[in-house]
Amino acid sequence: MAHNPFIQFITLYRNDPVLFVKEVLGVEPDDWQQDFLTAVASGERKISIRSGHGVGKSTTASWAMLWFLLTRYPVKVVVTAPTSAQLYDALFAELKRWVKELPQPIQDLLDVKQERIELKASATEAFISARTSRAEQYGRISYEESVGEEDRRAWRDRVRYRTYLSGNDNRTLGRVHRVF
Repeated sequence: MAHNPFIQFITLYRNDPVLFVKEVLGVEPDDWQQDFLTAVASGERKISIRSGHGVGKSTTASWAMLWFLLTRYPVKVVVTAPTSAQLYDALFAELKRWVKELPQPIQDLLDVKQERIELKASATEAFISARTSRAEQYGRISYEESVGEEDRRAWRDRVRYRTYLSGNDNRTLGRVHRVF
């Protein structure tokens, strides 16, 4: 059997985002970041991160999104924020920064666009898409509105929504605090 580096990559990292961050991105996550990544890998469906400015929430979310994109197929990741400035100037900008930290052969698999990062070989089946929350009803992708009834049923059968929230711990009121 011929050596297939892709199979080795998936085998090594599919269930271990912490190892992915350490070995593929070359960084050592903080303990809380490791806890978050481990919770995502274990299938936790609701995770909330409350902290101050600049501690690494967007970085950690970026790591999780890249890990998920590169170790699952098909995969459609939708990332959202309350305002377009928070989405594009902070979170999606951080995601694009981490794409540049991937080894070149992995970067070459991706097509980085203004509002999407796609797997070149299958752009409609493997992507990360940025959507403002107002347009997406706070995290629910409106994919169902853009496809036929048969596709909608198949999509509903495959998709499990996961909600990951992060925010600055400087307000006691607001949507983030009322979600759970």
